[in-house]
Parts: sequence; C-alpha cells; structure tokens
Amino acid sequence: MVKPFLSDVKTGVIVDASKLTYNDNTPVISNEERNLLNSTDKRSLPYGRDDGAGRSLTLTTPRGGTYQVRLPDGSKVWLNAASSLTYTAPLNERGGIRKVELSGEAYFEVFRNKNQPFVVTAKNLTTTVLGTHFNISAYDDENSTRATLLEGSVKVAAPGLSGKEAEAGSVIIKPNQQAFVTGSTGISVKEVDAEQAVAWKNGKFRFRETPLQEVMKQLARWYDVEVVYPDGIPDKKFTGGINRNVNVSEALGLFKFSGLKFTIENKKIIVKK
Repeated sequence: MVKPFLSDVKTGVIVDASKLTYNDNTPVISNEERNLLNSTDKRSLPYGRDDGAGRSLTLTTPRGGTYQVRLPDGSKVWLNAASSLTYTAPLNERGGIRKVELSGEAYFEVFRNKNQPFVVTAKNLTTTVLGTHFNISAYDDENSTRATLLEGSVKVAAPGLSGKEAEAGSVIIKPNQQAFVTGSTGISVKEVDAEQAVAWKNGKFRFRETPLQEVMKQLARWYDVEVVYPDGIPDKKFTGGINRNVNVSEALGLFKFSGLKFTIENKKIIVKK
C-alpha cells in the first residue's frame, strides 16, 4: 500500500466525493446527489446510498487529518486526527434512538429531534442529547474521557461494569461545563472555556495550564510524530496558542521559554530537561 506524504502545512484531508466508489466500482454518490454536499465546505459528505440501510459504517481519520461528515439525520460531525466514528445506517436503532460510537475526538452539531435522542458512546462515557453542540475527547492514550458542552444541555453517564448507568450515576451539564471520567472514579464536572476544547475544529491549538505530556500528545497526533522523553516527562504546564497549519518546528516555538530542549530527528521529537 502506498502511503501518501502529507505536507507539514496542512488543514485537513479533502475528499472529492464525486470520485469515491464502492468496491464494485459504482459511485458512492451520483451527480444529482452531489448537490447535497454542503455548499461552503466540500469536505462534508451526504450519508450515501439508500441500499446501505442496516450496515455498520465506520469513518476513520489518520494522524494529521480531519474530516467532516453529515449523518443521515442531518447532524454534522467533525472528526479530529486519529479518530473514528461508527454507526448503523440509517441511524435509527430499536428504542427510537440515534446512536454512534466514537474513538478519538469529535465535535457534534446534532439535529434536534425530541422523539429520537442522539447517543454517543465513547470509552467509559455515554452522552445523550436531543439537539445541541458539544465536543467529546476519548483517545485511548488519554487517562480521561471528556464531554464539553457549547450549546443546549446534555446528559452524561458513566456505565459501570454491568452496563447500568446507576452504578456510576449521570449528570446534566450546561454550556461551558465539562464532564469527565478518569478510570473508575465516576463522573466529575468543572467549568471550562468551551472554545478551547474545540480550537482544533477551527484550525488552532489552544492551551491553558495544560500539562506538557497532553500538549505533546496533541502535536504528535497532528504532525504524525513520536515523542520521547529520555530524561523522564518534565512536570510543566503551558498556556498559549498557535495555528495548526504551521510546520512542527514553528509549533515547538511555543516552548522557547520553557527551559526544555526539543530536537527533531526524522519523525521523532526528543524532549530533554
């Protein structure tokens, strides 16, 4: 398999939907269906063919890529780098719910339907909404799973080992609040700057007293690099921001007053005290 090279200056993965085909060489969308594409963002795809009903679909972004999709119910989802979204077309399961499964990070703008709740399962967190805007971060290499609300209200639950919400309880969060679960400690809620949580969607890195390791994980996913700490992980926090379309060397300029030394070797960033 040939792996295409991605430039250091990148704003996402752009897909020309008119050229996508199924494995039988039939087009994913016809010329008529192409008119359903979002007129201001050609990375947004309609949900596909009617004959896909009942099939499990998974959208995956690579490290260094982002992607926007419009779901069958009209909801929009932005996937961050190294993320995947799985759902069953036409997004209407038994019990009258719209359910998707997330690995990684995504921002949701859910089409309001009071008769069909929209449910996102992500690691140890289940988020239920009717129609609202929120962000979920659920990377496997992160200690916590976080749901951050920008608009409306959502119910967040952390099912226990038996799958019953009652074991860990559930909470309702409001705009500029974040519900998070770390390990098996149950749900906690804190006030946050919601715009910081979705900075990635707007093409930016934004940090506020963010631990170095968390900062470097974000950079590693976006620039598709490995980060190593020969002297151990420094106990430092950072505040600042930069556009994500700069190269990795410029991004590391965020740390020029940190007292740390950063060296780039091939696709590896070496951090020394």
